[in-house]
Amino acid sequence: MDSIDFSAHAYLVRSGSDDALYRLIGILSERGVETKGNPDCYVREYESFSVDDARDVSNFAYFKPVGARKYIVLCTKSMTIEAQNALLKIVEEGSGRSVFFFVLPLGVPVLSTLESRCVSVKAKTENGKEEGEDFLKKSYAKRLALAEKFAKDHDREGARELVRSLLILADTKKFDAKTLRDLLDADRSLQLSGSSPKSIIGHLALVL
Repeated sequence: MDSIDFSAHAYLVRSGSDDALYRLIGILSERGVETKGNPDCYVREYESFSVDDARDVSNFAYFKPVGARKYIVLCTKSMTIEAQNALLKIVEEGSGRSVFFFVLPLGVPVLSTLESRCVSVKAKTENGKEEGEDFLKKSYAKRLALAEKFAKDHDREGARELVRSLLILADTKKFDAKTLRDLLDADRSLQLSGSSPKSIIGHLALVL
């Protein structure tokens, strides 16, 4: 993410961790762009970005900035096709006076027409690919043993780190659409207090 140089007008930030937004805000601050109390900054987090949300962004981006440029930061776990199509027009019309940052988890599908208008950036994560690569090398029995360990230790966050590591591998391993959905569903399920890390990781042990 440190490679963001603000020379482009739109960035697609892919991340396998939950702190990408806060790291991006830190980078903006280092470059002299304060996000709090700044009329030229629009920072939002969403579970799912809808076409109505895109209209709100359009309303903000339409008016001229108070300073040199506006900074629009949208962090979401998913984005509807309709919303992505709406963003195409916003990004094109805002060129020159707005800088857009779309922060999305690894594996979330993005329209090629929108992606082509953005500079793609991968946010580094602490766990990287190693944990996921190790999981893929294990036998089915050892994968199930790991799932048992997550359950025994009540280590929900450890299970999520494994899933995020597998998502980081998505590009290089060329996972199919169903596998990506399984990984994204696993990440979402592990955020629920009543979900079972053993069952979730056990399912991935079978399908990967």
